[in-house]
Amino acid sequence: MVVLSFMLRISFCCVSIGCIIGGIASFVLASQKTFTHEVEEYRRAVDAWPAARQYFEAISRVALRAVVTPAAQLGLSGAGGGGRPATEVELQALRTPDPLRGTEEGALLPTYESILFRAGLPSSRRRRLSGPPKLDFPALPPSVAGPVPAGFLPDADLTELQAVSLTERWGSTASFELHVGDAVLALEDMPLARAVAHYEPDGVYDHCRDMGGLHASGGKCWMNERLTHLCVQVAFEGGSWRLAHRAAGENRSYGCTYKAGKWEAAEYTVVPVVRGQDGRWQELQNSTVHFDDFSVEVRSVADPYFVALELTRGSLNFGWTEAEEDVLGIVLLVLGIVFGARPMHLLYKSIRGERRKAREQW
Repeated sequence: MVVLSFMLRISFCCVSIGCIIGGIASFVLASQKTFTHEVEEYRRAVDAWPAARQYFEAISRVALRAVVTPAAQLGLSGAGGGGRPATEVELQALRTPDPLRGTEEGALLPTYESILFRAGLPSSRRRRLSGPPKLDFPALPPSVAGPVPAGFLPDADLTELQAVSLTERWGSTASFELHVGDAVLALEDMPLARAVAHYEPDGVYDHCRDMGGLHASGGKCWMNERLTHLCVQVAFEGGSWRLAHRAAGENRSYGCTYKAGKWEAAEYTVVPVVRGQDGRWQELQNSTVHFDDFSVEVRSVADPYFVALELTRGSLNFGWTEAEEDVLGIVLLVLGIVFGARPMHLLYKSIRGERRKAREQW
């Protein structure tokens, strides 16, 4: 019983110290006014958006041209000329509300109307088109573009992937050209289908199969993926449009997806692998992938949405306000005092008793 009482006092002391430290940290964070600074920067981006939007909205034509090189010709000299004929799709101008509207943070942020050019369906509708075609698909709202033309990108065979590195295999590649007004912007070659390997330990911690991958020797888990979305940022400079590189020194930082501090243009979706013990395909529909749900977007680099992504490191969550941090600090300090009151009282009595005994001995 004595030991239990002693452990309980120690626990209360630890909780009290932790609450007090947490309360002080909350007051320090509130004093830095990080939320206010980030909101002000986002507000400046929203105020500057109308001027930049006029140039972006006045673009006469936006189109994407693709030349696909088969996987068998990867790495061969002159392979670029042996691909299928070029295909092209025009993008439609769409007006959409800003992504933060309707969220908890959006109530404290200024609103604006975004504009982008898109061909293909957004992700929420792409998922509904998976599987057999549906002829009774609901009518598209004004802010949604129709699907890309059938055959814009050819089907890809996952059994024909070629190794390009120790952890990556590519199938057919596409050379994309983006026509923005009179400017022609060349993107880097991208695989339509690919397999990317990462390490998965053997045994109960092996989640490769659960993620739809195939476990190979050396602890590698191969994930098959297909291209589903392409989004780039453009900027108007020197009288013409160009790809907007958001990171200095990175030529591929013109994408719209912010991941781990990097901007990516291509988005891939996992194609689950189903194979037998002998390594052969059990479901042939998994070996051939289709791109009927492929979509492409072109957005202005001045869109405040990208400023919000940078400020929040991709989460679109600006965090707690200074008032919320202050309230949290007060609550934690009060809890620290409450949990530490009893142990401190006992400690005071113990010290006082020791001093009394010392005086009596003298």
